Amino acid sequence: MRVLSARSAWAALLAGWCLASCASSTAPKGWLPQAVGAQSAAHGGWLSFQVKDGSRGTLHEGELLAIQADSIFILEHGAWFGLPTAQVAKATLTAYDANTGPLALWTLGGTLSTASHGVGLIISAPVWIITGTIATASQSRAPRTTFTPATWERARAHARFPQGLPEGLDRSSLRPK
Repeated sequence: MRVLSARSAWAALLAGWCLASCASSTAPKGWLPQAVGAQSAAHGGWLSFQVKDGSRGTLHEGELLAIQADSIFILEHGAWFGLPTAQVAKATLTAYDANTGPLALWTLGGTLSTASHGVGLIISAPVWIITGTIATASQSRAPRTTFTPATWERARAHARFPQGLPEGLDRSSLRPK
């Protein structure tokens, strides 16, 4: 009965540690493409940013439409929104769904399998937990990039219109995913 209690404690510790170390996405559930499809997706990445206005910024989120010389454009709640890059304090772009579920399950399964190691689980269980958590946390952060006004050019590749807004674009025709 004691092994079951230890196993339950390790599983709870693993689950808590994995959840605490993973980055969460602010994009609506199911909105982000899988990593394989992100390069051919017709929509831009999900952008979360704070606007400089007084002592604390106002948070905005939406699809990154385009980046031009001094402005960014997003589709927020179905409405087109443009803003000078100088007014953005910090922005985080999520390009695709990190899909960390399988890594977390492998880590949990590996940790639980250490119950068959007897006393050796004192070493093998923490190794599974530490390496699995590092791998899962790293994967959860892989699609996220933080930008400042000085680094906006790098975000162009993740916009719906990487070359900038097309001339003559009917902005009312833009629809969210």
